[in-house]
Amino acid sequence: MSNILVSVIVPVYNTEQYIVEALDSIINQSYKNIEIICINDGSTDNSLSILNDYASKDSRIKVFSQKNKGLPATKNVGVSLANGEYICFVDSDDIISLNTIESSVKLVEKTGCDVVVNYLHITNRHLDSKILKRPWMASTQPFIKKEVFINNPDIHYDENLTRGEDIVFSNKLMALIDNVALNNESIYFYRKRPGQMTDPKWDQEYPFYINQWINKLTEFYNKYDLWNENKNHILQFIATSAFPIYLSRHLTYSNRKEIFKSIKSFISEYDLKKDVKIKNKIDFIFILFLSCKNMWQFEPIRLTVDMYMKITRCYYYKVNYNNLFKKIIKSK
Repeated sequence: MSNILVSVIVPVYNTEQYIVEALDSIINQSYKNIEIICINDGSTDNSLSILNDYASKDSRIKVFSQKNKGLPATKNVGVSLANGEYICFVDSDDIISLNTIESSVKLVEKTGCDVVVNYLHITNRHLDSKILKRPWMASTQPFIKKEVFINNPDIHYDENLTRGEDIVFSNKLMALIDNVALNNESIYFYRKRPGQMTDPKWDQEYPFYINQWINKLTEFYNKYDLWNENKNHILQFIATSAFPIYLSRHLTYSNRKEIFKSIKSFISEYDLKKDVKIKNKIDFIFILFLSCKNMWQFEPIRLTVDMYMKITRCYYYKVNYNNLFKKIIKSK
C-alpha cells in the first residue's frame, strides 16, 4: 500500500461528552499516515482542554481555535489547513470504523477515484445503548481528493446555509465529479442527538430549508449546465432528502402543503417527472406522489408509509449492537 497522507478534519463545538470516542476512533485507525486537524469553533465547554490533552500525546493531532463561525465555515477552514492528498471529515460527536481510512485508500489505489463514500449508520445519543441502524450511503462525510477542492471552487460548504449544508455540498460533489467509488467495508456512525437536523424541534423550519437547498442547487446546475447529463443527481436529492421529510416529519398542515408545492413546482418547472426511475420503494412512492394533483390525494398513501416507517423503527430499536461497537472502538 502507498503512503498517501490523509487529512482528517474534525470540527469541534461543545462536544465534551462525545469527543473522546470520536478521537479514539480516529487515532486507532489501522492506517497510520494521517494528520488530524481539530478546529475548536469557539467551544464554551471542556472540548478545547480535551483536544489539547490528546494533542500532547499524539503528534498527528493539530489543534486550532477560532471564534464561533459555524460548521460550514469551520469545515472550509479545515480544508485550507489540510496537507494531505486526500481529506475526510469526522464530526466530533460521531465515530468511524477502524478500517475506514485504510479501506478508502485501497479503493483509491485500485480505482484511481477522486471521491470515496462510506455507508452511514445512525445511532442514538449513547453509543453503548440500542442503535437505530439504517443502511444509507453517507453523503455527509466523503473521502475526497484535495485537488477536487482546488480545481472546483464551488465545491465547498456553503456558509450562508443555516441547516443542511452537507446535503447541498454532497449533491454538488456528486453532480460535478464522476470518478466516485463506494466503500462497502467501512461505516460512518452518525450520532443522532438534540439540536441537529434530526431533532423534531426543527420540523416547522423545513419548508424554509428545503427551498434554500433547491435554490442553491438550481443555481449550481444552471452555472455548470448540468441539467441534461446530471439531472439524476438532483432527482435523487429530491427523492431521498426533501421527499422523506414530507413523508415522515411532524409538520403542520401549512408546512406540509408548502413542501408539497415546492417539490411539485420544481419537478414541473424543469420537466423532471419523466426522468424518475423506480429503483427502490421510495422511488415508487415518489412517483405516486408526483402523480397526485393535490396534497389530499396523496395523504392516504403518506399515512400508510408513515405507519410502516414507525413499525420498522420499533423493530430496529429492539436490536442491540453493543458487540459491534466493542469491535469498533478501542479503549485508550
